[in-house]
Amino acid sequence: MPTLAEARAEIDAAERVPREGRVVPADGVISALNWLIGAKDGVPMPGRRSSTGWGHLVGGRGVILRTDAEINRVAELARAGLRSMPGEREKAWCSGTVAVCEWLLGHRSKSPVRNTPRPIHGPTGLNLGMEESAAEDVSRQLGRGRQHPPAYGDGVIWTIRWLRGQITVPPMNEQGQPTLSNR
Repeated sequence: MPTLAEARAEIDAAERVPREGRVVPADGVISALNWLIGAKDGVPMPGRRSSTGWGHLVGGRGVILRTDAEINRVAELARAGLRSMPGEREKAWCSGTVAVCEWLLGHRSKSPVRNTPRPIHGPTGLNLGMEESAAEDVSRQLGRGRQHPPAYGDGVIWTIRWLRGQITVPPMNEQGQPTLSNR
């Protein structure tokens, strides 16, 4: 097993490999090592990416790498934050987090930002990607994104990325406070 320093050195070296617009074997190295050192939760599977995702391998489903218990816990923490947070930014973040969790778990019939009907079998990777893109507009207050405060969009983005394993830090900490991004 490589040390943390060795893994980071390998990641740095692999990131310097010329790509010229192509996927190269070094990308697999980066993915595997980031997972190994806990920088990413995305399961590094070799070969073609499954169109249905790898979530089932780690207790999730589809592209979601979190269990229902983890998602429910984050939703509970965010609901508590809605009641206890003093600032509007924190409350908006909590609201965005609750909306994503409830939508994913089937407790909400419309998506958090785009307000589209929930797919019968739950949100897919495509649905999550479109929702994240719309949340970027909210975060930056562009176009239709002005329907919610910027922190609502940040909470939606952070929650979706956490659900997919793109980041390891949940959107809410154990003290019931938002993990505010530096956007």
